[in-house]
Amino acid sequence: MNSLLNYGYGMLYPRVWRALLLAGLNPHISFLHAFQEDKPTLAFDLIEEFRPQAVDRAIFSMLTRGEKLTQEKSGSLLTTDTRKKLISQVLERLGSLMPYRGQKITLEEIIRRQARLLAQHLQGRKRYRSFLGRY
Repeated sequence: MNSLLNYGYGMLYPRVWRALLLAGLNPHISFLHAFQEDKPTLAFDLIEEFRPQAVDRAIFSMLTRGEKLTQEKSGSLLTTDTRKKLISQVLERLGSLMPYRGQKITLEEIIRRQARLLAQHLQGRKRYRSFLGRY
């Protein structure tokens, strides 16, 4: 299960990092995570809002449907087939429409909007409200 989660989160990090950069934020200065040399700790902070919807939900859906998810014999890497299934499911989740502030937009767009909202909050222009997805 850890390999599934780690691989799925690995797909989400670059999207969150990019959204932070586009919003003009430094991904290495954070609020929740302690400073770590060469680590994008602000991305670690922001990703918390999206992991359940983008990755966890995709994995649990696959498990609920009884899909065969396997690891290489070494036990540390996912098989190619499992990686393909996971990529497909996470990308589907990122492209799915979700309710957000009275609209229905993709989860990927919500990530970008939340990063911009965080930047506006730090400038004292708007109040930050975290994204809470529904199940």
